[in-house]
Amino acid sequence: MRAAVLLLAVLCACLAQVELGASVPAGGEARGHAHVLPGVTRFNRTQRQPLKYTRYDRQRRPPPPVRHNGLLHVVKTGFFDQLLDHFDISNPATWQQRYFANDALYEKDGPVFLFIEGESEASSAWLQPGGSYMYQLAKMFKARMYVLEHRFFGQSQPTKDISTANLKYLSPDQALADLAYFIEHLIEWGEMQRGQKLAVFGGSYPGNLAAWARLKYPHLVHAAVASSAPVRAEVDFKEYFEVVTQSIRTISGNECADNVKKGFDRIEKLLLTTDGLTTVQKTFLMCDPPNTANKLDMDILYEIIANPFAGAAQYNRDNSYSQYSLKEQCKFMLGDLTDDEAVQALGNVFTASQYPFGCLDLTYKTNTANLKSIEYDDGTRQWVYMTCAIFGYFQTADGNTVFPKGYFDVPYFEQQCKDAFGENYNDTMVQKGVLRTNTVFGDWNPDVENVMFVNGMIDPWHSLSVLEDVNEKSPAVVISSTSHCYDMYADDPSDSAELRQAREKIKQFVQSALYEGANGDSPTLMP
Repeated sequence: MRAAVLLLAVLCACLAQVELGASVPAGGEARGHAHVLPGVTRFNRTQRQPLKYTRYDRQRRPPPPVRHNGLLHVVKTGFFDQLLDHFDISNPATWQQRYFANDALYEKDGPVFLFIEGESEASSAWLQPGGSYMYQLAKMFKARMYVLEHRFFGQSQPTKDISTANLKYLSPDQALADLAYFIEHLIEWGEMQRGQKLAVFGGSYPGNLAAWARLKYPHLVHAAVASSAPVRAEVDFKEYFEVVTQSIRTISGNECADNVKKGFDRIEKLLLTTDGLTTVQKTFLMCDPPNTANKLDMDILYEIIANPFAGAAQYNRDNSYSQYSLKEQCKFMLGDLTDDEAVQALGNVFTASQYPFGCLDLTYKTNTANLKSIEYDDGTRQWVYMTCAIFGYFQTADGNTVFPKGYFDVPYFEQQCKDAFGENYNDTMVQKGVLRTNTVFGDWNPDVENVMFVNGMIDPWHSLSVLEDVNEKSPAVVISSTSHCYDMYADDPSDSAELRQAREKIKQFVQSALYEGANGDSPTLMP
C-alpha cells in the first residue's frame, strides 16, 4: 500500500508482462561501468507516450500463475445481488458482484476457504493447482473454495461510473459487509451450513480485510491468514522507501545503493544547467527537457526514476521476472562508477523496464490525467481514492533513503487527491480518514483471535503490518528473505527453507484455529 502506494502481479508469464510491464533483459547490462542498452537512443520523438500513474503498480500483489492443466472447468463463475449500501436500510439499490467457486476438492465436513480480492480484477487462478498455497491447504483439508471480487474493481461495478460522488460506496467497511453477506448467501444457497468452519485468506490490502473480517464478523469467519497486510494507516509512509533502500543493501550490497544515491545526487546538479537538462532528457527518453520551474513535474520525474527500485523491492522475484529482481537491476549499478556513469546506469534501469515506442512525456499533468477519468478502467483511480480518503499510504522519500528528499512528498500526493477528486480532498481530509481507519480497525493492535499475520522483511509494506504476536491465538510470522505476499503462492522448488517453514506454520495455524488445537477433530489431512 505508500500513498502512493503503489504498487504489486494478479496470473501467468504473459499476464504479468501485460499488467506489470516488460521485464529487464535476463543478462542485465552494465557490470562495472554503465553501458547504454541497445536501441534505447533510437526512438521516435514525435510519438509522445505517457507512463500513466506509477504508484498504483506498487500496491497490487503479483498474480498467481495460470496453469494450463485442463482443470479450468472445475471453477465456476457466478454473480449475485449485493447491496450497494449496507449501512442505509432505506437504500434498496443492488448490483451484481462476481465470485469464483471450486468444490472439486470438497468432502463432507470439510471447511470453506474464501480468498479475498482487492484493488484489481479478481483471478480464478487462485483456485487452480499451482495458483496458491490456499489451494494446497484446500487439498489437505478437503475444503470448498471461493474467490470474491472487490466492489468497484474488475467486473464488480456497483455504479455506472466512478465519479467522486459514487466512490463514497468504496470503503473497507462496505467491502467487509460484502464478505459477510456473501457468506450468508452461501448458507442460503445450501453451499455451506451455518456454523461451518470458514477461513479467509488475503494479501496486501485484502490482508487487512482478512484480519478485519475476523474482527468484525467472528460469528461467520473463524480464522484468517493476513499476508503482507498494512493494517496501520499512515499519511507520510516514509518507511516504504527506507525499506527499499535497506533491501537494496541486503540483496545487492552497499555498492549498488551508493551508486543509486550518487546518480540521483548528480541529476539534481545536472538540472541546474542547460546542458545538464539535455543530458537528463536524453538519458530518460523524455520528449522535452525537464521543467524545473514546476515542482510537480520534478516530483513525478523523481518518483518515476525511483519506481523500478521500489517495484523490485516490493516483489523481488529473482526466479521469474527480472524487472522485479533487485539483483538484476543492481547489475546496472555495480562498479566504481563516476557521477555521470551513475546517472547513465539509472537511465539503463529505467529504460530496461519501459521499452518505449516513442519519447516519454514525464510531466505531472500527463501522467496523472487518468486519475480524473470517471470510466471504469484498470483500478488506478479507485485505489488512489482509497488512499486519499481512507489510508494515506503516501510513499515519500523523506526518510533515511538513497532517494532525493523533498520530492514526491506529502504535498505532492495531496495535490493528486485534490486534482482527482476535488478540493475537499485536502490534507485535513486525509488526516481524518487515517485517524478513522486506525480507530475503527485497531491500528497495530487489533483485538482479534485466530488471525495469523505473515510478512517478508524485504517487502516495504511490512513496516505497517503486525510483526509480533497479538496474543497466543493470533501469531505473527516474519520471513527474513521474502517480499510482498510471497507466502500466498504455491510451493516452488526455489523456495527457501525459511519460506517452507513459514507455510508449515500457516498450515498448523489453520488446523488449530478451525479445529481448536492441532489434535482437534479435523478432517484427515492429505499428505
